[in-house]
Amino acid sequence: MFNFFKKPKIEFYPIIPQLLETHPPDNGMKDLTSIFKKLMPTRINPELSYSTKVTAKNCPAVIEYCKYGYVFRAWQDILIKTTADGESYEWSTPTNTNVFLSNHFQQNTNFNREVSHFLKDSAYPHFHKQGSLKYLLQIPTRWCIKLPKDYGALFLPVWYDNEQRFSVVPGLLPADTTEEINVVIQWHKLGCEEIIKAGTPLVRIIPFKMEKDNAVIRDATARDAYVFRKFNLLKGNHW
Repeated sequence: MFNFFKKPKIEFYPIIPQLLETHPPDNGMKDLTSIFKKLMPTRINPELSYSTKVTAKNCPAVIEYCKYGYVFRAWQDILIKTTADGESYEWSTPTNTNVFLSNHFQQNTNFNREVSHFLKDSAYPHFHKQGSLKYLLQIPTRWCIKLPKDYGALFLPVWYDNEQRFSVVPGLLPADTTEEINVVIQWHKLGCEEIIKAGTPLVRIIPFKMEKDNAVIRDATARDAYVFRKFNLLKGNHW
């Protein structure tokens, strides 16, 4: 019997078989939990004589963001050395990717670099931030994504991971696509050597169904104001 209502599948698979066990994608909540434990309660009003128990973990937007999607991590250490002027960089890794490739990918010569970059003129100065490397770097995760018809995937920063050495350049992968998951970053640490340790979160990928929205932009009504006040009262009457 045919199942005409079969839900489309979004598939991830590694080109290095062992990554399925050593570095599978996750939602990143384990990183967030450790950060939450270190958060100190904040004071909403400086004139209050006491501190509230409100922290970032009380924000529903933070929690919901971290519940959805898949976090992909560096599968091996990556050393990046930059000049102080941001004009050049070097990289190295402890292993050669080609040694670990699945047999299905052995003949592909695109997997011989762990760090590559966009030509400086194609990125700088349009995406450049002061004090950053003048190249956008690309780091492969050695995972692939297969998207069904009508489903796209947002590539977003992990956030809430206290990463200050680099920023992820966001993007959107279109529907009905099969691609290796490569992470494009801006590198902010100049004139030094830094190691992206294996297991470091690199990117959060959120698949979604690509549909035309029916958003309406209008003036607020009295009902809107009432609901807004009610919501904020319920949200703010406890610590």
